[in-house]
Amino acid sequence: MCTNCNDIALSFNNPAAFPPNCEGKFVEANVCQVVFRMNYLTKEIHLNFTGGDDQIGNYHLDLSVQNKFDEPTIMNANITYICKTVADCAKVFYKSTIQTLIQNEPIINKIRAELFDPMVTNVQQCSNNQDQPITCQNGYGCHGYEIIENGKADFEGECRNASTVTIFPRLYFSITLVQGDPPLSSDWNHLGFTCNKQNLCNSRQQIKKMVALANDFYPWELIGVNSSTTSFMTYNYLLVFLLMLTIYIFSD
Repeated sequence: MCTNCNDIALSFNNPAAFPPNCEGKFVEANVCQVVFRMNYLTKEIHLNFTGGDDQIGNYHLDLSVQNKFDEPTIMNANITYICKTVADCAKVFYKSTIQTLIQNEPIINKIRAELFDPMVTNVQQCSNNQDQPITCQNGYGCHGYEIIENGKADFEGECRNASTVTIFPRLYFSITLVQGDPPLSSDWNHLGFTCNKQNLCNSRQQIKKMVALANDFYPWELIGVNSSTTSFMTYNYLLVFLLMLTIYIFSD
């Protein structure tokens, strides 16, 4: 049995105060699903509970966090969770996770403070793909990412300048995680950001520092994973992916 209730709007102050018409409203389904978006600026949560017949293992999780520093600012977390572990498991997951995600807002702010200086208008040097310094022409920031797939890490680094503004929003980061239990063939984690805090702010050393902070944002222990999945998480960073289209739409 899964809760079946849509278009719920809640506040950070009372994130589990579901409307009366949602209490006891169930549907019999093969899997339960919750989709919710957290707006850290307005302190609001919008969520939907449904049931379905997806063919999954015990659970499938998609998490993304967007944070855009320039106007209009963005600070959202989007989560889709599908499960068939226990009765009404999607609602159980939401109620056990939401308070920690709210409380971890300072971690997002700390990442922002590490990457962005509103007084800086020109960046002269960034790190390239080989983690070597390169000179930027009219650079407003540096871009860098690290992705781990099949146990192999890959890095990228470059300057961001006026010619890229129409494609990439200025100065942001985004956390993305795709994961399942048992582990999916498509499990992956990704970190990418644009920064202007100082020259070479996208060095591999700085990327790894941001990865460590991002790993603190998501409360792994609340998933209720088995030992094999825990081992998988231990060796894979929670990284940030450059969701160009999604963030571009959000920034319009």
